[in-house]
Amino acid sequence: MSLPIEIAFGTETWHLELPAEKRVTAHRAGCVASTASAAEQVRAALEKPFDFEPLRRALTPDDHVVVVVDESLPALAEIVTAVLQHLGTAGVTPEAVTLLTPPKSVGGNWLDDLPDEFADVRTEVHDPADRKKLAYLATSKGGRRLYLNRTLVEAEFTVVVSGRRYDPHHGYAGGESLLFPTLSDDETRTAFQGDAAKESRGEPAEAAYLLGTPFFVQIIEDGDRVLDVVAGLPTSTAEGIRRQDEFWGVRIDEKPDTVITFVDGRATFAEMALAVHHASRAVARGGKVAVLAPPVDLVGEGLTLLRHCVDPREALKFVSQAKPADATACRQWATAASRAKLYVANVADDTAEELFSTRVGNERELQRLVETSERVLILPNGHRSRVELSSESPE
Repeated sequence: MSLPIEIAFGTETWHLELPAEKRVTAHRAGCVASTASAAEQVRAALEKPFDFEPLRRALTPDDHVVVVVDESLPALAEIVTAVLQHLGTAGVTPEAVTLLTPPKSVGGNWLDDLPDEFADVRTEVHDPADRKKLAYLATSKGGRRLYLNRTLVEAEFTVVVSGRRYDPHHGYAGGESLLFPTLSDDETRTAFQGDAAKESRGEPAEAAYLLGTPFFVQIIEDGDRVLDVVAGLPTSTAEGIRRQDEFWGVRIDEKPDTVITFVDGRATFAEMALAVHHASRAVARGGKVAVLAPPVDLVGEGLTLLRHCVDPREALKFVSQAKPADATACRQWATAASRAKLYVANVADDTAEELFSTRVGNERELQRLVETSERVLILPNGHRSRVELSSESPE
């Protein structure tokens, strides 16, 4: 018996027939997403934070509040509006609020969608290269002098609005990593690339603590939809992780020889690389990973280096030496290519070859990949999902 599989990515939908005996089941918690709007979920979370009282009770009308914003979130204007409205109930005026975004963010069009009543809210894009806009915070336990955005350090209160995601170095990423090293200086941001990030796992949480107990609004999302919101002090991050795993954690009883993953919505190379990274960790060594995504812009210093290398090992060497801004994504891609045979859609044949992969041009070619496989895992939204092998199963 074959199972019909529909894979939607971008504007395309491909159809597969997957024989039941080949299917590797992905076990999920089956958490049900909220039916409320993004704004309603944020308002509810601010009124009833995790293990804390309503946010307004921690504020005074004289406070200067910095709201750190993750611009990759869906329904961003709705989310930020709900936060600003709640601050207003504490007597904090728009003039006393600064919306702070990371450098090289995806864009600020969402600011135009904020209500006119918040026209006086200040905005700032962090510049890690401008020493005048940095301030010394403290020295970490490991001896690192911590410099963060000056407006952030000098604020009386900080609200961090961020997504909950999986991170190849820290396991999980959320509000702490949006603060540090994202809002630090160039030197620190560069130092946190690659293996150095693994060695500094505790520093983002330490920096958040040294900043003075920021308030986190953790968004668990699915493309253009907010699934859940967890708000509270740093102690609430554990609850955010728990709910994140309920939505996006995947357990499998065995490693397949083929994983087919896909990225929905407006994909980026970073999302494709993360999907490939997660899939390559789920597949048997030397297996096959196919990633389906709409066309993406393959630009960046690291990508240029990668595409001129003869093999993944050489790419890893050069990317580690150059430390370009897109180093993490390039390293994820090259590492995955060293573990598995990669297949990619919506690229030219020569481009696929430069990415150490093979082009899969249509659903018929993908079907042939299934037919030549023994065990297949279908992994939707691989850039958001984290796959783990059941503890009782052998590696």
